[in-house]
Order: sequence, then structure tokens, then C-alpha cells
Amino acid sequence: MKVPDLTLSRFYKDQVSLNEYSLDQINRHNLKKGKKRSPLYYEEITTDILDVFKDQKFSMICLGTRNNWERDCFRRFTSNDQIFSLDISPTSHADFVGDFNKLDLEPKVDVLFSNAIDHSIDPNKTYLNWLCQLKKNGILIVDFSLHEEAGDENQADCSTFSEESIGNFLKHLVENKHIKENVVKKHTHGYLRTMVTK
Repeated sequence: MKVPDLTLSRFYKDQVSLNEYSLDQINRHNLKKGKKRSPLYYEEITTDILDVFKDQKFSMICLGTRNNWERDCFRRFTSNDQIFSLDISPTSHADFVGDFNKLDLEPKVDVLFSNAIDHSIDPNKTYLNWLCQLKKNGILIVDFSLHEEAGDENQADCSTFSEESIGNFLKHLVENKHIKENVVKKHTHGYLRTMVTK
């Protein structure tokens, strides 16, 4: 059975110039590299993570972080120094510099978090790849920015999503046992938050 499209619409539908994509994302990074969300945003996510891991130590990578503010907030709220950042821009000062569309982590991690999946070339492939980077019982937290209609995608914000497209995609993953049943969805800080267990 075909996996439903996670997106409402995508900018990249055919051939993708990875060099052009990388330059677009790095330019976008340079425009927004100083942006910092409220610590309360990260504190809410931390609560969800700690509900799963209780007092256990866990490893985590924040994907598409733009700067280390996100990582630093999570480290502060969890007292855990095994939380790292990844961004495509060499000037991000992230712990890892690379393209999150094609992660290949070794060792696997307990938690992946991103609110930048709208910057993905192909969110279906990217999301499934992220799941593969998790340890068994690991959690993937993705915050989606929602759009009411297609047409907002561009070279920097490559994809748009609707609550329906996300719901159909996650339902398929549960039914086909890619993820466990406990899918959490809620609107917070302008995002639709999803948290799934591998």
C-alpha cells in the first residue's frame, strides 16, 4: 500500500539540485541565524520527553537547529549533556553540520526533534529516514507548521502541511507497524506537535 503524502504541497517535485538546495538553506540560515524561540516552548517539549524517559539518561539530536539555542535549552531543562544540534550551515556552530534529509547516524539515538521539516526536500522520505535513526522505543518529535491551502511552498520553505495530510500519514505508519500506537498531537506555539514511538 502506498504511503500517503505527508505534505499538502512540495516545491521540489522532480529533479533536485542538491547544491542549489543547500545554498538556499544556508542563505535562509543566514537570514534567521539569530532567531530564538521562547524557552517555554522547549520546556513543554522537555516535559513530554521526560514523561517517556523518567530518570533515564537519553541521547538526542535537534535537527535543523539554526543555532545552538535549542540544544542549550534542552540541556538546561534536562541536565543532560547528551543532547546535540545539527544544521546544514557551516556557520551555525552546530555540533554536527550536515543535510538532515539523509541522516545516517551511528550509534542510533533515543530522541530526534525538529520543527524544520518544512525545509525538507521530500518530507515522506525524510521522516521515514529519521525513524530509522532511532533506537528501539526511541521517540521522534516533529512540530509542523500548518497551512490552510497549497501554494506557500518555496525554495527555502520547501513543503507545506495540513492537519489532514499529517494525520493520514501517521495513521498509515501506525497501521503498518512503523511506529507504535501512541501518537500524540496537539497545537502549541503555532505548530501541530507530533510525538511517535518507534
